[in-house]
Amino acid sequence: AFGRGTPRIEYFNQAAQLAATYLKKQIEYSGRTATWWEVKNESTIKSEWFYHFTRNKGQPVDSWKHLADFHNLVANTVHQSSPEVKIGGPASAWMQLQSDHFGLWKKQARFMDLTKDHLDFYSHHFYEDPQTLGAERRLPSSYDGYLLGRLEALLDMFQAYGEVTNNLKPMIISEYGTLNKGI
Repeated sequence: AFGRGTPRIEYFNQAAQLAATYLKKQIEYSGRTATWWEVKNESTIKSEWFYHFTRNKGQPVDSWKHLADFHNLVANTVHQSSPEVKIGGPASAWMQLQSDHFGLWKKQARFMDLTKDHLDFYSHHFYEDPQTLGAERRLPSSYDGYLLGRLEALLDMFQAYGEVTNNLKPMIISEYGTLNKGI
């Protein structure tokens, strides 16, 4: 692995088998496991999915295709041995989908297209930054957090896209909170 647990492509199969074996053994030995499992934490950001940094002969690699392929492989492998377990992702972080002229949204939508027949759910993380206090006063200018309807608007985008592509699945907000420091 490199870059915070990103497996090398040649080890995708082994990583998927490790996940499937772990869950199967956990069920065998304890009689249970969690129902909902995310494949990789916050792999939508560069620091968590090394392929977002990778280039091949000077050209960027299709990092989101690799991300979808890895999710699909893990989901298929886990489902073979533990069909009751729900597998999903991408456990998105930094949900500024409007960035780069909605380029990040287009990548998320493509991820949904590429994983449609494999994942059981989609998951996202929403955090507010330290500037959220008084957000209503900054809304016309610099506010880019999730209060005041932005969270609902983003979730509506995912749901609407799922509707038009016949890909409606549960959406899990698996992390939510603030990045404000305690007083």
